[in-house]
Amino acid sequence: MPVAASFAYEDAEDDEDDTAPADDSSSSSVEVTAAAGSGLGGLAKVARLDTLVTVVDGQRFLSDVLAAESLQERQLQADDDDERTVADLLVEQVEFADVLLLNKIDLLSEQEQQQLCALLRKLNPSAKVLLSQNCRVPVQEVLHTGRFSLEQAQAAAGWLQEINRFEARPFHPQRLLDSALSQTWAGVLRSKGFFWLATRHDVMGLWQSAGGAWQGEPSALWNAARPDTFAEAAASGGHWHAQWGDRCQELVWIGIDMDEAALRAMLDACLLTDEEMALGPAGWLQQLQDPLPPWETGEGAEEGEWEAWEEGEDEQQ
Repeated sequence: MPVAASFAYEDAEDDEDDTAPADDSSSSSVEVTAAAGSGLGGLAKVARLDTLVTVVDGQRFLSDVLAAESLQERQLQADDDDERTVADLLVEQVEFADVLLLNKIDLLSEQEQQQLCALLRKLNPSAKVLLSQNCRVPVQEVLHTGRFSLEQAQAAAGWLQEINRFEARPFHPQRLLDSALSQTWAGVLRSKGFFWLATRHDVMGLWQSAGGAWQGEPSALWNAARPDTFAEAAASGGHWHAQWGDRCQELVWIGIDMDEAALRAMLDACLLTDEEMALGPAGWLQQLQDPLPPWETGEGAEEGEWEAWEEGEDEQQ
């Protein structure tokens, strides 16, 4: 959420005369109400973010989300390293909005309107959904609403609904690629969560998909792989397996007319069998093929992201 994040950013070298907010296209529309800031950096010095409004094209939203087209193909990328898809951007805009304006309803049937409204509410349960033609809505619905909350935006979890999958058993990387990632997930618009890969036993994977594009990247060490103090703290509450600690698959799927049984069967086929589980982490690393792209878990990671990893290595040396 680049616009909202810019209000939280505080630059120690901010020049008080440099108050012009930068243009950003990550939201369809943003209402900013000027307000004097006291001791705040960035845009918060000169403005207050009042409402994040996303305009949803009712006629094209589903087709754009289901397509695996990249922003680069449409020349909409933020920079040369931006590998997001159009679906990624659209879903982000919906998830972080305070108000969702479903436009062009005159071109939709009653059933299509209801379907889209239900989907938007699953992606973002806290947002207010307004129906419109030509973006005409009462001005009080989008101006001076006071709806925006940075804390809520940072903790947005509109995707935590629909099909939930939890399993304390790792994925086989080759089967994950062949049986899941190389397949078409009928009806799935969004999936997100954490996953456990057998050949990357100590690292929590971050799973996310929008439309037809999937991304998997390292998040952090599992608590069970951290120094004993962290493991003991994690074991004191919440999910904790006697052997594997907090390692698990924890995924959520959102979509329309999804075949839940087929999705669960697909994921089950990717899990290690009892015989493979018996090999243990050393055996998994030696005997299982891992064709997935490598993860950067050292110098290439974001600053602070791998502090626990480095601390663990220090204690082992």
